[in-house]
Amino acid sequence: TTTAPPSAPMPASGMEADAATASERAGFSWKALAGGIGGGAFGLLLCMSLWGWLVFCRTKKKKDKIEHTKEVGSPIAKPTLLPAEASPKPAPVAPPVVLSHMMGSPAQAWQRPSANTDTLHTDCDRERGWAVSLLSPNSPEWKAIESMVAINNSRDLGWGRDVREKGKYGKLVPVSVWQVEAPFRQSKYMLEKEEIRVKMSMVKRVKGWSALPDIVTKFDSVAGALNTDASVCERFLLHGTTPDIVMSILQNGTNERYSGGHFGKGTYLAEDAAKMDQYVTADTKEDERYRHLHECLYTSQGMEHPGQVYYTFACRTILGLPVFTKDGRLSSDTAQGEAICPPGSPVFAGDDERELAAIPEVQPSIPFQSMIVECGPAAQGYALQRHREVFITHAAQILPEFVIAYRRE
Repeated sequence: TTTAPPSAPMPASGMEADAATASERAGFSWKALAGGIGGGAFGLLLCMSLWGWLVFCRTKKKKDKIEHTKEVGSPIAKPTLLPAEASPKPAPVAPPVVLSHMMGSPAQAWQRPSANTDTLHTDCDRERGWAVSLLSPNSPEWKAIESMVAINNSRDLGWGRDVREKGKYGKLVPVSVWQVEAPFRQSKYMLEKEEIRVKMSMVKRVKGWSALPDIVTKFDSVAGALNTDASVCERFLLHGTTPDIVMSILQNGTNERYSGGHFGKGTYLAEDAAKMDQYVTADTKEDERYRHLHECLYTSQGMEHPGQVYYTFACRTILGLPVFTKDGRLSSDTAQGEAICPPGSPVFAGDDERELAAIPEVQPSIPFQSMIVECGPAAQGYALQRHREVFITHAAQILPEFVIAYRRE
């Protein structure tokens, strides 16, 4: 028996050969990828290390520069920020400002006045910002006004350099009196009063006065009935005017820019009804030029026009510290004047006669708040012989509080 020889190995088919080749190739690719990832990670780590080193060096350099700047005291050094728990507490709210009311009265907490428009009852009143109300002849205000208009010497009436309508009559008789309610103007007046009060206190301290000079006027007797403030030398004075100006004063108050006279550019007021009467002109019922005035004062109040009347305002006025003069140019040597200003000093700050001179020896400078032109014999240098005049350069010191219609009889 013959034995068959071992058969030779069969060659691999084509599919098996391809699978083997792909396997070998796949094994090679994974090795290459693993090597690439390892190299990339090393490079990234190296880059991050270099970047961190650069940042560290730059920060240290900036810190050293700031420390050096603080040592030399440069204003641009940055403040050190405190942690929240170490932050300073907010400052407490300041208490109300206290202003001394001088003249021996205790200090009080002053609060800014506000305009009380509750006194304006109609839409028309609220639109224009003021109103008038008729006074009763039995009221204390009427009695005070009546005494202000009273004439002691009838020979003073109807003549003088400034008289606009001359005539022969012996007395002035109030026919109607209206109280003016102007909330916004009243607020401005109160602010002006507080500012002048502070200035007067400063002058009193600098001058070493034990008390402020007492300024005497002819209307001081009505101060109690009309509740004036003596600490700022507040007085009631008269301002006579013409019918065409009454409505303008009711709407806007007095205005020194439109005023002028023998002694400068300001508002003139009088402590004598005879002096005030020189500047008025008549208003009659038939005069159509003043129909708005008639509507405001008479028709809207349910009244008939009383016939020929004249108008004046009783004004609450802050005199403050006045300068006294005989001629309107230099301060006078009268008893009241010497207490405040040496005689012979200019009463105005400039040639335009718009602002009064500064009170001597006071710094920072404070101007006089009013000027009183004295009266006396012309031979002694007085420009006025019969009636004093009060001159105010700032309208905020004047509050027209009453309108008076009166007759000449």
